[in-house]
Amino acid sequence: MTPEQRYQFETLGYLHLRNALAPDELRRTQDAADRYINTPPEKLPVGFLIKDFEHHKHCLRAFAYDRALEHLTMHPSVWKIIKEFTGGKPCLARANLICDTHEHEPLHLHNGPGQTMV
Repeated sequence: MTPEQRYQFETLGYLHLRNALAPDELRRTQDAADRYINTPPEKLPVGFLIKDFEHHKHCLRAFAYDRALEHLTMHPSVWKIIKEFTGGKPCLARANLICDTHEHEPLHLHNGPGQTMV
């Protein structure tokens, strides 16, 4: 991670990686996420579930739903950063997708100002 990225993460609690995905990767990823989010619960494959909350949805096991989503887990644009955050021992624990409706205050990030990285 660059010093600028570390500063942004430690100051804001997140990183904004411009152009992390090529346009075709982004389109495939967006299409896959839309398919999951918009699939009626009774038509989802076994083991997949969408939990509805007031202002967002949790799509469980999202990265196993489609190869385009799975590709994000070790994408070259973020893999070195993930390895740095995890001390070189990454583990995909939940792989959920959150669909935010933006009809509320922003969701809190997992890390933020004053908190240290893993």
